[in-house]
Amino acid sequence: MSNKNIIIKNNKAISNRRDFTPLKYSKGKLMNILTMDIETMKYPGNTVQLPVLITIAHLDVSNKQEMTTFLLDKKIITDKGLDYAIDSMWMRMFNYLSKTVESLNKQNSNKSVIFMHNLGAFDGFFLFQALINLFDRKDSQTIIDKEHDFIQITAKINNIQLVWKDSLRIFDVKLDELCQTFEVKGKLNKYNAKWNNLELFNDEKELQIFIDYAKQDSLSLLNALIKAQQIYWSNYNVDISSIWSTSTLSLKIFRLNFLNKIIPSLTQAQDHYIRKGYFGGATDHYKLYGENLYYYDINSLYPSVMLKLMPLNHIKYHNSIKKENFNNFFGFCLAEIECPKNINIPLLPYRNSNNEVIYPTGIWKGVYFSELLKNVIKQGYKVKPIDGHEFSKAYLFTNYVDIVIILFFLSIKEIINIALSK
Repeated sequence: MSNKNIIIKNNKAISNRRDFTPLKYSKGKLMNILTMDIETMKYPGNTVQLPVLITIAHLDVSNKQEMTTFLLDKKIITDKGLDYAIDSMWMRMFNYLSKTVESLNKQNSNKSVIFMHNLGAFDGFFLFQALINLFDRKDSQTIIDKEHDFIQITAKINNIQLVWKDSLRIFDVKLDELCQTFEVKGKLNKYNAKWNNLELFNDEKELQIFIDYAKQDSLSLLNALIKAQQIYWSNYNVDISSIWSTSTLSLKIFRLNFLNKIIPSLTQAQDHYIRKGYFGGATDHYKLYGENLYYYDINSLYPSVMLKLMPLNHIKYHNSIKKENFNNFFGFCLAEIECPKNINIPLLPYRNSNNEVIYPTGIWKGVYFSELLKNVIKQGYKVKPIDGHEFSKAYLFTNYVDIVIILFFLSIKEIINIALSK
């Protein structure tokens, strides 16, 4: 059988396997963080919101806050039309941004990232539309998710690479909550619905209040992200500007600080076999009745399982597994299963011909993790192993879970102390 993870290039065998490896600490400088926000209004005769104000905040080379605003020019609307006025505002912003990023990159000898809080589902649509309207389409690239929300937007403007990311993907809370979490000043006032009207440009005093409000979004986001960047860098050597989401942040912390083994990737044949045993969480609903009951909620089942031994290195494929040797087998195997009819709540999942996951009684064959099968045997199941892939064992997540638990209890203790002090 050929190894599907080997490709031939220039008569040389090259592995395209991507093992999961520990990461090395970086001694480089932190990336420059800029924050950006877009304010929109509903225009007369339009059913959609259109951009009227862009705010950008960042720290200059002396660590002082710098705030810049780009407001729609009402005179240009009158003279040359709405579309031209919007393009003009964007062009002024892009020119400023490219010069600022170029300067920051040179002086700090590092890259810059522009964060927007909700790039994915709101701001990114206005930003990307402006990019493709004003510049060559091939100079802009996007990373989007399956819901078609933006994860990242990059563009080359004035020969400078600009990168936008979504801070909401990393910290999935409202901006005010984000500021509270990192103990920085948030918004000073709330949005006023009357600002959603182009007539606001006729009231200079109210327009200035609107501009001051808009500045708060970029400034408060900048302060929160700078604080977060410092915390994650000092504690875990992770720059939040280098990741895209809460998941990638967690994964990078794990690989940098807790992973001390290489986790090999599977071959295609192994993956195809083992994936048959992936079912996800149980979602069956049982209508039960009882009186004078105690209710218990079990938390942190995933972390508790992560503390157990995990499969690591593939040892061998067994084309036959004797039942008497099954207790010493660790891995994934095809087995004949018999669930007795008297088990009221079956435990083992099965994917039927309609690709539906059910929890049946009776007899069937399926691929399962060996330790799961050993546990259901204790509950009355009969298991006859047929073949399988054997793996070595390792504790992969123990230190990671332990430190998370410690941090959790420390935070609970801090909350209790604060409550008692009031």
